[in-house]
Formats: sequence, structure tokens, C-alpha cells
Amino acid sequence: MPHSPRQLSERALLAAAAAGSTSLSTITDWLSDMMRSPVSLAVAGYVSSALLTLRSAQRSDRVSRVSEQLKELYGPLLACVTASSSSYDAMVRQVGGAEGISGAAFRKLVREDRTSKAARHHRVWVREVLMPLSEKAARLVVERADLLESSRIEPLLLQLVAHVSAYKVILKQWEAGDASQHSVVPYPDGIHTFVEREFGKLKRRQADMLGIDRSGNYVSLVPSILRELSRMFTSYGRSRL
Repeated sequence: MPHSPRQLSERALLAAAAAGSTSLSTITDWLSDMMRSPVSLAVAGYVSSALLTLRSAQRSDRVSRVSEQLKELYGPLLACVTASSSSYDAMVRQVGGAEGISGAAFRKLVREDRTSKAARHHRVWVREVLMPLSEKAARLVVERADLLESSRIEPLLLQLVAHVSAYKVILKQWEAGDASQHSVVPYPDGIHTFVEREFGKLKRRQADMLGIDRSGNYVSLVPSILRELSRMFTSYGRSRL
């Protein structure tokens, strides 16, 4: 049953707020009543200012965190894995010979004859194009793991790091003239989809925090501010009980 602000004492109102049963209109009416008393008005002003300052700092920290995740990890990582995927497809089309050959068929072709023209071109592509991109992506994962969304490292990211580490040895063997070697740790094919999904999720979160809709237009933050005030009052009510 809704509470009447005139029937609630300050402590009762705080209890209702803590329980989440007091509406924003009830809180607004109660604050209006409080403003009739200079002392109550001063207390309400102090509490509201302190809560708003705290919430503003917390919100600013969250926005900064998301922005850093996008700028320092997920943005560059998405660029690397996207470029790597596009480069690999271009290599298959250019080197594979047969029109419409799949990646699996191309890898089989290269491994069956390490001295073929396709295998030689493949090694050049790996050394000059694919490995630099994969190395940069793996370095991002290792150096900026603190910016990952999950509390654990995604297995696809771990596989990428292992793939790059294994290929460093293989490249040395190729340079020494042993072209028969190939990695037993495959490139994680699902990594592009994973990183793209995480990047998109963070971009949507950032847009929501900044008040930007899906069309790129700024929207009114009044509803979110009112919801935030309601949450603030509820937290304050619980802290006073």
C-alpha cells in the first residue's frame, strides 16, 4: 500500500526507502515538507550534496574505465583481429589458386607439399603480415589484461597468446631452412566474433552513460537522473537504519 508522506516520520520514510517501497513522488513530497524548516532544509541540502558528489565520482570512474577499455584494449584488439582475418582471406584467394578454396583446404594444400609455390608464399604472408598482427594482438592481451571484462581470461585469448608463442619458434626454424615445421596450436578462429561482441557491448554501455542513443543523438538524461536520485535515497535510508 502506498505511503502518505504526511503519515510518515523521517525514520519511517527512511525505512520505507530502504525497503524500496517509497515512490519518487513520495520522496519529493517529503522533501518539500522538509523545506518549510530551515534546519531540515540545511540537512537535506547537505545530504543531497554529499550523495550527489559521491555518485558523480562513481559515475565518472565508470565512464573512465569503459573509455580506457575501448581505447587501450578492445578497440586496438578488434582492429588487429579484423585485419588479420581479412589478410588471411586475401592470402587464401591470392595464393590458394583454386577459386573458392576454403581455409581448411588451403592449410591442407600447404602442409602436403612444403616446397610448393603456395607453401612458399604462405610462409611470406605469415612472416610479413599475419604474425605482426597476431603479435600485436597477443601483446595487448598480456599487457592490458587488467582491462578485460571478465574476471577470468577468455580461452580464445589464451589460445591466441599460445599460438603466437609457438609460431615464434617455427619462424626461427623456417629461417634455418626447415620448412617442414608447422604450429600445433591453431589460430583461434572464433576470436574475431568474441572481440567484436565485447567491443559492441562496451560501446553500448559507454553510449548509455553519455546519454547517446543508437542513432548517435544525445537524449535527455532527466529520467536516468530521477532513477539515480531514487537509488540514492534508498541507499541513504538503509544507511540510517
